[in-house]
Order: sequence, then structure tokens, then C-alpha cells
Amino acid sequence: MVLDVDTGVDDALALLFALRHPGLDVRAITCVAGNVGVDQVVINTLKVLDAAGAPVDLPVAAGAGRPLLAAADLTRSAHGMDGPADLGLPGPARLPVLEHAVDVLYRTLGTSTMPVTVISLGPLTNIALLLRMYPAVAARIGRLICVGGSAQQGDAPSDFNLRSDPEAAAIVLTDHDVQPRRVLPGDDRPG
Repeated sequence: MVLDVDTGVDDALALLFALRHPGLDVRAITCVAGNVGVDQVVINTLKVLDAAGAPVDLPVAAGAGRPLLAAADLTRSAHGMDGPADLGLPGPARLPVLEHAVDVLYRTLGTSTMPVTVISLGPLTNIALLLRMYPAVAARIGRLICVGGSAQQGDAPSDFNLRSDPEAAAIVLTDHDVQPRRVLPGDDRPG
């Protein structure tokens, strides 16, 4: 699997789970602006990898620093000024790769011998860029799981990740025959 994150508290917990779970094979982590700017997301992600004891060769790459069309709005964060609740964690002991996140996604998907699950925990900007730059790579994605949408109907507020880059969400969810399915807690249906 590949995780595309905007590491705040929630993504930090998801990363810890994925990295420590014996049945999951995390091949790369890509970062996107969302909860905080992309440079801070990279730092936060590297700190989580250090805390999890992740392999030092696990690639972490910076990606999109803003939505596709709108200016980045980083004036608010429910996760503190730095993303992980202003805990004052020590600086990371590892460095990100120099490749752009889209190139890391393309390489990881292209070199895998089996379809890869892509989990997007932040805005879909990196995934949209990947699909627009390399449309054929969509066939290499076994599953795309994203945090987005609302369980409410009517005038419910939009989800943060989709609202942060609605154009990217539109590209990912409509251009590639992705069939969104609402998943509720305890829902273990395949698909």
C-alpha cells in the first residue's frame, strides 16, 4: 500500500497503525498540503516514522503545496499550528526523498508486481495530478481509499479533504470510473 497524507493527529495515528501492523506492507508515503503546509507535513510524517521505528529506506516525498486551482488556506488547523497538536516532538532523524510525490507514486505503482492499494488521508491533489499526468497508471491501483464525504444528506457541511481541493476530488472520483461507496464502521463487505 501507499499512503498519501497531510499529517496531523489523525494521519499520525493512521501511519502508526499501518507501519506497525504485521499484515500491511507500506511501500511509500507521499505528502500533500492540507492540515498544514506540505513542508510541515513532511516533517510531521518523518517524526511519526521515527517514532514507529519504520525502515529508514521507506520513501517519504513532498507533493502538492496547494490545491489545483485555489490558493492554499492554511489559516486554520484543528490539529494545532504544527499539525500534531503542538506536542513539541523532537526533529526527525531521517530525510525525505528528493523526488516529487507524484513521481514516487508513479514509480511505486509501476514497479509493483501486483495492484497497489492507495490510501489518501488528505486532499486528493497528489492523486489527481498522478491520474492526469499518467492516466494509464489507474490500472495499477487495486483500491483507492480516501477520507472524504459525509454520512449526512442535505445541507451537511463538506468534508475538509474534499472541500480543500474539490477540483482534485472531481478528477479522482469522476474521470476514472471510481465508484464511491459509503463505508460505515463495522462494514466489512469486500469491494
